[in-house]
Amino acid sequence: MEEIAVDAMLARVKSNTLSSPEGLLPTADPDRRQSGRNKARGMSFRPKATKKRQGPMTPADYFPDLNEWPENWMGVEEDLAVGCGLLSLFIPFIQHQIDRGMAGKTIKTHGQNLGILGSEIIKRFNQNDEENRKLSPRELILHYVDDEGGPRVSDWDVNDITGYRYHLAYDSTCRNFLQFITGKAAKVRQPADKQ
Repeated sequence: MEEIAVDAMLARVKSNTLSSPEGLLPTADPDRRQSGRNKARGMSFRPKATKKRQGPMTPADYFPDLNEWPENWMGVEEDLAVGCGLLSLFIPFIQHQIDRGMAGKTIKTHGQNLGILGSEIIKRFNQNDEENRKLSPRELILHYVDDEGGPRVSDWDVNDITGYRYHLAYDSTCRNFLQFITGKAAKVRQPADKQ
């Protein structure tokens, strides 16, 4: 009778279905990944599931107040039309970032920086650049954004390390946006000794 019990136990071990009082023991399935300590014990685990985006993502999914941006930038009534024109350029850029599969944090950073860019352009109209109000939204971008970045944000102190870092990220977004609307790659600045 012992021979039958031993044979049955060996058969169960070979089929990886050895029972225990708690239920089935972990199996050594060759189709499963094994790691370190668990590999030595013959235990395995399933690979981690990868996150997939749920449905089509739009800029409004990241920025629920997106359509309110022109009103937030507005200083006088004429600013609203300019702000709406700028927003009509910003939305395809944000959607392009989403379509490229950029990380959510990166998309949010780009969007926030575009919001700052729109605000700065409108602010400059009302301070000293009234004549530029006649330019189209695309011409405004080409006027205020260049290969080095966007207009200086007056609220950030570039002598402060935090303000400097914010400005670097903002300038990077502005350069990426300029490249997007012109279709040209931004010029890379070379150190003086390599020119």
